[in-house]
Amino acid sequence: MLTFIDSGTTDHCFVDRTIFTTYVPFEKPLASLLAGSSFDIVGKGSISFSTTIDGITRIIDIDNVLHILSFQSNLISMSKLIAKGADVNFNKNGAAIKLQTGEQVMSATKIGELFVLDIDRKTSAFVIQSKKKSVTFDIWHHQLAHTRADKLKEMIMHRLVDGLNVHRDLKLNGQCKDCIFGKHTMHPYTDKGDREKEVLKRIHINIWGPVQTQSAGGSLYFMMIVDGFSFYKSAAFLSTKSANATLKVLKAYQIEAKCQTGHKLE
Repeated sequence: MLTFIDSGTTDHCFVDRTIFTTYVPFEKPLASLLAGSSFDIVGKGSISFSTTIDGITRIIDIDNVLHILSFQSNLISMSKLIAKGADVNFNKNGAAIKLQTGEQVMSATKIGELFVLDIDRKTSAFVIQSKKKSVTFDIWHHQLAHTRADKLKEMIMHRLVDGLNVHRDLKLNGQCKDCIFGKHTMHPYTDKGDREKEVLKRIHINIWGPVQTQSAGGSLYFMMIVDGFSFYKSAAFLSTKSANATLKVLKAYQIEAKCQTGHKLE
């Protein structure tokens, strides 16, 4: 989708949701009007894209961008760029956007009567290149997500992929360990083990944490206590996993368990 530098729009407007790095959707779309046509603004956020000027690639971050689904192209507001201190110079071939320091960070190409912003195209993440250097069949097998050997051989034999250059034999050098492990299934647990005969004969304790976000009560950990016979679970939330904090929870558990079951923790 093309991105135009527009002198008429008062805000930056983008269609593609995936280009937004931060995004706030509107619960109810905001109706707006431009050149006599109405449209809905469904969200707002920041975008990021890259441009290349004189062989130097720069990441461009723009805030307060409107998300509009009904547009046929993206719009960069010239008035917003100027308000941020940018210098926009137009000529017969295109436009140059420079910072106050004089450094050019964006360019545009004139197509007809419109100025199209030159944005670097994103390439697919699943692209592998050998840079014209042949590599072994095993390397291609690993690089292409452990593709089946017969399918990979077919791709090479019929030249279905440009740059898929291989030297030596078109077969794996032995068996692929990663493929073997990936196809393994878990054996069933047949050991019955020794289970407790009554409640509170043995308990199992596990402490988990810390969490990244502290709870409203100030907790960062939780302590899980499981009875080995009944599998009854009891959880307590802790601000620290110190010995004093955990022993306090354990003593409270002992008292509560004895009152409820009549048994004493051994």
